[in-house]
Amino acid sequence: MKLLLTDNIYAQIFSFLIPDISKEDISFAPSASISRELESGKCDVALIPSMDLLSYPGFFVSGKTAVSFDGSVSNSYFYFLKQIRKVREVYLRGDISKNEAILTKIIFAEQFDLNVEIYIDSHPFSINSKNYLVCGNENFNNDIFEAGLSFSDQVADMLDAPYVNYVLAAQDESVVKDFAAHLENLDKVFEDSFESIAAKINAPAGAIDNLRQNLNSVYFDMTDIEKKSLTDMVRLPYFTGLVENIEEIKFVD
Repeated sequence: MKLLLTDNIYAQIFSFLIPDISKEDISFAPSASISRELESGKCDVALIPSMDLLSYPGFFVSGKTAVSFDGSVSNSYFYFLKQIRKVREVYLRGDISKNEAILTKIIFAEQFDLNVEIYIDSHPFSINSKNYLVCGNENFNNDIFEAGLSFSDQVADMLDAPYVNYVLAAQDESVVKDFAAHLENLDKVFEDSFESIAAKINAPAGAIDNLRQNLNSVYFDMTDIEKKSLTDMVRLPYFTGLVENIEEIKFVD
């Protein structure tokens, strides 16, 4: 069975939690294109950005596993200009997806009563030159994440629940069910095997050490808490007027 992932630290970890899968069956793509490649049949199952479910409501979603966060651990971090009173613009860079584009607008509107403009940035990155949201592995170059504000923490605060960043999805219900059938107690497996996994993934020492200190802030099991959080989150764009319809998530347990 072919699995498609984005190439970040947490997707790499997820790949090592899956029993009996060969490297030849795993491929990688930018977060923004994963759902499109799943729909086109280039893979059987994929770990997709959760807000992609707004555009692909026909996908079936595992009710057993996901990649979720709360606290300081995150795949994305804000870096704000010093001494700024009101944020007017946020520049997105890195492995961006609908999650960052949509949820940034909602965070600032709901939490701070600000209507921010969102821009895609591909220029050289320099802290304190713009208000940034950096997504993916660029945060861990030279440990710059230590100067950032966790995006996951902001979303989790807004939802009062963990932020479900990625979900396991397929076009066929039986495919996602079969794939996730043996993915049991992944949080415990992750904690018990962290050191061996850390030695295998491609990540700077600072990022590994931060994760080691915050193992209880990243989750790979999908519990009822994460299901409700995900359901509430994908409804936010409707309640804030960004989309016209509410789509029900097709969970597969």
